[in-house]
Amino acid sequence: MDENVSPITHIENRVNKLLWETNPRGLTPLKRFALASSRLAYAVGRDVIEGQLSLRAMSLVYTTLLSLVPMLAISFSVLKGLGVQNQLEPALLNLLAPFGDKGLEIGQRIIEFVNNVNVKALGSVGLALLLYTIVSLMHKIEWSFNYVWRVGSQRTFSRRFSDYLSVIMIGPLLVFSSVGLTTTLVSTDIFETLTGLPVLGFVIRLVATLLPFFLVIAAFTFIYVFMPNTRVKLSAAAVGAVIAGILWHLAVLGFTAFVATSPNYAAIYSAFAALVVFMIWLYVGWLILLTGASIAFYFQNPEYQKAGRTLLRLSSKAREKLVLLVARVVGRQYYDGGHPFTAASLAKETGAALEAVDWAIGALEAKGLLAQVGDGTPQYLPSRPPDQTPLSEVLAVAQVADDTGPMSSLRLLPDTVVDGLMHRLDQSRRDEVDGITWRDFVRREDEAAESLVRSVS
Repeated sequence: MDENVSPITHIENRVNKLLWETNPRGLTPLKRFALASSRLAYAVGRDVIEGQLSLRAMSLVYTTLLSLVPMLAISFSVLKGLGVQNQLEPALLNLLAPFGDKGLEIGQRIIEFVNNVNVKALGSVGLALLLYTIVSLMHKIEWSFNYVWRVGSQRTFSRRFSDYLSVIMIGPLLVFSSVGLTTTLVSTDIFETLTGLPVLGFVIRLVATLLPFFLVIAAFTFIYVFMPNTRVKLSAAAVGAVIAGILWHLAVLGFTAFVATSPNYAAIYSAFAALVVFMIWLYVGWLILLTGASIAFYFQNPEYQKAGRTLLRLSSKAREKLVLLVARVVGRQYYDGGHPFTAASLAKETGAALEAVDWAIGALEAKGLLAQVGDGTPQYLPSRPPDQTPLSEVLAVAQVADDTGPMSSLRLLPDTVVDGLMHRLDQSRRDEVDGITWRDFVRREDEAAESLVRSVS
């Protein structure tokens, strides 16, 4: 071992070599699984240690505290219309069970607040503010999940209301219906008879015991598929949900033991003790949820496991080439037909990182050259026919980052020679593509486009 290398660095180098230089093709299935699991755990652990997931979990705690009562008020109104509002309190108290007696107090306070909210008396402005608070919470959650999934584009304003409110309206109905159905089945005479059988009874009791765990996994899977503004495979969401579900139940056990064996926090925080413990529990829950999302991301995109999240730095030539690649791929699809490209499919088609493609898409959208289509994951098409778009406008997109970046605020002294040379260089670039449209560049049907390709190469 090199004397100049610290033991920690030496161990880190050994781990990196073992993880990333081992060829999985020559391993047995069990060893391949162990290697893949170790790489996944390494990537997720690195994300947690970097602290960004923790920061987003803390911001979600604050937003949740502001939005919890309005969200429960809307859910209560939906359940009240269906005549099952009495199931809200038992479900909420079950969620707060790790707090012990404090959980009962917190649950009763929340239910009291919800009962005091009179939606009819709010008026149109009050109701709009109530819905805006809920949509803001959902948007903050989407923003956090988009960060985990390296997605730069958010849902449009109209999609936020349609998607978020549909979940808020339908979600409570599905959750409480499943809970009510489970309670009904357990209380029937048939269930008691079946549980009395030797083998079948053991299986039924085991399923009934594991049912809450399966419900948590189902809820997490839905969140991982729905919240990121990109396409998430069900298999990846399920893997993240299973691991997050295990962490959730371990956290419940650990938090219950913490509350039971740490009575001194009440002496320290006095009347605020319940609120402080509730905030800690919210933080732990959000951190587990975001960790599961990170697991789902790396499971679906194993190429990011080693590189992690790197700062996007593109040279001017790289920006131009990336913009031209995206424009060519999107333009070719426009004329050849087929499904529009998403950011992920554009990244695969161009060979660029997803963050870089998101930058190129955002720059093209800002110039009004690309438009989102579709109701689900954003897909992209030219906002106007390419034969009506000069290629010079596409090339100018790469300069957007230069014009708005940190160096754009520099105020350099004027120089006649330097300024004149830069003006002539810019003019020569414009003359090179003068008269060439986006369509010419895509189809390469005339001599001008061929000349452009030769001059660039």
